[in-house]
Amino acid sequence: MLPPVVGNGKGPGMDERILSIHQPDAFHIMDGSGRPSRGCDQDWYGSEWQRASGCGPSVASGILYYLHRTNRIRLPFAVDGKSDCIGLMESVWKHVTPTSNGVDTVERFCIGVQDFTRSFARTLSCRTLEIPSKKAGRPELGEMTRFLTSGLLEDCPVAFLNLSSGRVRGIEGWHWMTVVALKTGPEPDDAQALIFDGTASIWIDLAKWHMTSALGGGFAYFITMG
Repeated sequence: MLPPVVGNGKGPGMDERILSIHQPDAFHIMDGSGRPSRGCDQDWYGSEWQRASGCGPSVASGILYYLHRTNRIRLPFAVDGKSDCIGLMESVWKHVTPTSNGVDTVERFCIGVQDFTRSFARTLSCRTLEIPSKKAGRPELGEMTRFLTSGLLEDCPVAFLNLSSGRVRGIEGWHWMTVVALKTGPEPDDAQALIFDGTASIWIDLAKWHMTSALGGGFAYFITMG
């Protein structure tokens, strides 16, 4: 069952379908405030620079945490709560390391995650979809929703690099977040994604983002191999 969310998504109607990761609750980490963080929160990092730039490694850590809890990989240390997850985040930081521009490509994100897991996990194959800044070069909305569908069917949260939000409200630009569900309707442009970002969750209009994002971004998810 999906957690309560806020945002501009309509409630599911008769012609709407929702596809999500299989165990949304396995993504939740109690943060000490009495409410769950939906994945790892970059505000948990120790230094000011890490808190400012750490969305990429935080999202990577959250996805690895979920894959560990759902038994697709086995991390080499315990991850039973917030303090353990901070340790995971610090380890991931060494591989998914922000530059002065942050982790600004899906390729950099994937290479870092694969480098981190290479010594202990089953091989992770990364699937990516880049959304170029030039709108003429972007994949169609249908390709984007098919990509998200593929990741969710693999029961993998999908990393989302949002370089600019366009006319979509409620999400940060130049920021990594996590897609955990997709809602589609009868019309081709009726597609919304459920985003987890720290303690927040929000439905966003994918068609609006696809059409109005000035810089694009990209998506990535992982498949365990062997």
